[in-house]
Amino acid sequence: MMSSLYQQSKPWLPSLITLCNLILGVIALIAINRHDMVVAAWLILVGMIADGLDGKLARLLHAESAFGKQLDSLADLVTFGLAPAFLLLHALPLAWSSYRVLFAVLYVLCGAFRLARFTVQAPSSIYFTGIPITAAGSLVATYVLSSSYIPSWGLPLMSLLLSGLMVSSFPYPKVNRIVMAKRWSMITIGLTGFVFVGLVALFLLYLRLVPLVLMVLLLGYAAYGVLRAVFSPLWRHFHKNHVEFDLHPVKR
Repeated sequence: MMSSLYQQSKPWLPSLITLCNLILGVIALIAINRHDMVVAAWLILVGMIADGLDGKLARLLHAESAFGKQLDSLADLVTFGLAPAFLLLHALPLAWSSYRVLFAVLYVLCGAFRLARFTVQAPSSIYFTGIPITAAGSLVATYVLSSSYIPSWGLPLMSLLLSGLMVSSFPYPKVNRIVMAKRWSMITIGLTGFVFVGLVALFLLYLRLVPLVLMVLLLGYAAYGVLRAVFSPLWRHFHKNHVEFDLHPVKR
């Protein structure tokens, strides 16, 4: 009885996580309407965690489906598309007030294009095409939380760059797949890593620098796709017989 109930409910478990992501996005929009930008930004970051969990759970339970993929895209459009766009409307400096709507609309359009392309294109096990909207929306959220450390012109510049990167063809690695592929190493150092990360997180929370550190990490991720797209052709030009990431020596 319980086993049968579990089998019937298993396909819906990842979708429940996805719905949590969607709910977080809706609450973030409500918070923005109440001019509580900090709460909205944190809700977007929590949504980033939920967005990473639903896919992992679907693969773990062998419950991947076209319905789940569509629902995930709709949730992402709300949490990492609309909510960050409304953050842009309220957080852009006064000098850019005439262009706030333009920045917000451009960001949402590029995010919608990015999600639509992801839905219809053939899946890759290693790379995304264009920066994921999850990373883009999370970057906007971390900027809002770290605005006291950053020049006021940083947000409009970041908004334009993220909009362009979402519709670009630059390759971005699927971090969760890389981590899953190296599970053996994580088991080996898991306990030590957990303690270390916990201590660092507590220290950063004490200093209130967590959003800034997260923003730096996400900026590094955003820069990776651009740098790889620029330098990979140059590398192949000077190494015509080179195969990317081939670590096996050539037998003579």
